[in-house]
Amino acid sequence: MAPNAQTQADCPRYEEFSQTGTALDGQPIGSGCIYPAPALTIANQLEARHLRWKAYMEDMGNDPAREPARCGHPPFGALDGTERAQRGDQYATKHDPFVYFHAILDSPGCRRNVVPLSALEADLRSAGRTPNYAFIVPNLCHDGHDWVCVDSEPSGLTAIDRFLAHWVPMITRSRAYAQGGLLIVTFDEALASDASACCNELPGPNTQHPGLSRARRRANGRRGALALHPAGHRLRRPLQPLFDAAERRGSVWSLVPRLRRPSRAGELWRRRL
Repeated sequence: MAPNAQTQADCPRYEEFSQTGTALDGQPIGSGCIYPAPALTIANQLEARHLRWKAYMEDMGNDPAREPARCGHPPFGALDGTERAQRGDQYATKHDPFVYFHAILDSPGCRRNVVPLSALEADLRSAGRTPNYAFIVPNLCHDGHDWVCVDSEPSGLTAIDRFLAHWVPMITRSRAYAQGGLLIVTFDEALASDASACCNELPGPNTQHPGLSRARRRANGRRGALALHPAGHRLRRPLQPLFDAAERRGSVWSLVPRLRRPSRAGELWRRRL
């Protein structure tokens, strides 16, 4: 979904999207945060193919006064009280994309599938319980977002490294991962001084400057991403950045040819997803 003025501002108020039209590609035209039911997501595509998905959100529900433990978000129309971390609960609604679509919010799947990160360990114990698509989001400290963590933990890259050191081995030791899994570690933004868009994002129907600044539109806005596959599968390298050297740009689309490469890993990945 292309950005609009409210989503570019991180949606300080959890309010409905006001639609004024529809773009040629089907995207709603307008502004707001919670997209109408016809705007579908990857979760809807997976469910249509009878595949399972889950979003694991660290700290979600730690403080029930801020957000529920499942499908956690502020009341409709209210200011988002999760914009800033608080001691004991550093969940941020703005980092949970699934709760901004009525296509998910209006179905039982939201409470069933948007769950606290603490549920991941139990799900990984069985390949049958591991979803076909898992989306994992650290809290505002462990994702490197906050320069100073409210609970006095180390911040920045130290916090990110500790988070990955705990969860990545747990994932890569799981039976589901061994059966042709794919782990993608990605990031959403660079330094605050870099206002360019992610992934060479083009202007959409609701904003001409997806990176917020015309002056920095051509600045280095590339985001890092790494793809990790089970050892032993026929791939060029087990760990590699998603970077298209020929085009000299980073893009999530550079992942697509690697998933389609004729190999045992690719065949197993397509079978699971």
